[in-house]
Amino acid sequence: MRQLVGRVAEATRGTGGGSPTIRSLLKLTPNRDFRLIWSAAIVSQLGDWSARLALALLILARGGGATTVGIAGMLFVLPWLGVGQALTGWSARFGRRAVMAYCDLLRAVVFILIGTVDMSLGVLMVLVGAAAMADPVFEANKSAFVVDIVDKDEYSSAIQVTHAANQASSLVGYAMGGVLVGLVGAETTLALNGATFAISAFLVTRVRRPGTPTADESSGPSFAAGLRFLRSDRVSAVAFLATMVAVGTAMSVESQVAVYGTDVAGLDEAWVGILSAVTPAATLVAVALLKTTGSDDGLLRRGLLIGTVAAAVGSTLFSLAADGVLAFVAFALVGVIFSFATLTNVVVGRRIPEANRVSIFSILQTGVFFALSLGALLGGIISEATSPEAAAAGALVVGAFGLALALPFAAYRPLHAAVPGHSA
Repeated sequence: MRQLVGRVAEATRGTGGGSPTIRSLLKLTPNRDFRLIWSAAIVSQLGDWSARLALALLILARGGGATTVGIAGMLFVLPWLGVGQALTGWSARFGRRAVMAYCDLLRAVVFILIGTVDMSLGVLMVLVGAAAMADPVFEANKSAFVVDIVDKDEYSSAIQVTHAANQASSLVGYAMGGVLVGLVGAETTLALNGATFAISAFLVTRVRRPGTPTADESSGPSFAAGLRFLRSDRVSAVAFLATMVAVGTAMSVESQVAVYGTDVAGLDEAWVGILSAVTPAATLVAVALLKTTGSDDGLLRRGLLIGTVAAAVGSTLFSLAADGVLAFVAFALVGVIFSFATLTNVVVGRRIPEANRVSIFSILQTGVFFALSLGALLGGIISEATSPEAAAAGALVVGAFGLALALPFAAYRPLHAAVPGHSA
């Protein structure tokens, strides 16, 4: 136990590897506007992750199946594949503070309606899709707002703290969702989620700066810059493609946790919530324990190896229709696979040139969200066509094979000299 605590402490010292640190949070605490933005994001995410589990359980209770649950999971990430970017571009003419507040108010109204009005599954899915449209707009404006709010030398600390908060919120939110559904029902849990968005909107309005936007670059040069960068840097290209494989296959399993927990593991709603929390908990622990220092290609190979082993062992457990403790172990391994995205984020972040950094990250993020969306959809379809355990095992077999296949290509290559904005 003492060795484990020591490794966590060592990993969270913020030695340039990107791990979240308490020191980073303390450094940013005096910044009132960042504190409000950060708090608003935590409050809304706690409710949002609770609602995702409650929504899956509500769909099952109203006669929906695994495919419908998968479609609902897809709706949360689908707006990131184009529509969200268009809405974000349109919102750029308004102040960031106002845009974020209105996004929160929209989501508050939608989830309160879902939780208080009896409606068909079709209407419910339309409302979920409408609320999901606000997600990329809110997140894009929040990210841009953080750049405006914090000093340049504090930006990396702000990113560390934000990532840590995201993981912690998903962990606590999933667990809280299961407990709340068990105590007050899925409908009331969803209505409470609406209330968290209302609180988030209030906190955002307390930010002093309006966040006046500046002119954004056109999407044409940004897209070209992203493609040019990936063609020029094989390490980043392998990291990006492997991340899509990892998160896509892991999402196909995680999105069906309510179905697996109910139909295979035989858990009640409260325990399904705890089972749901295991995946983000394992991700958080893995991110804290994994070293993010060293060469880029070495870090990438380390992540690929860990992800391959986790996927292979997880597929074996799911193929055995794991229940009891083994079910929790299996979903923890899914969380370890998700942690691979954090490692590759460090690798790619180090290598992206200063020119068009934000736009290139946006393109890479779009690819990742495409993989998440496709994984959620296919996970539901395959689960209903076969069985939850077969779908989960098959997805992780694909993940293990894909990550193992990428290992020989994770050799170091210098950045191509033609990449604009890069200084050797």
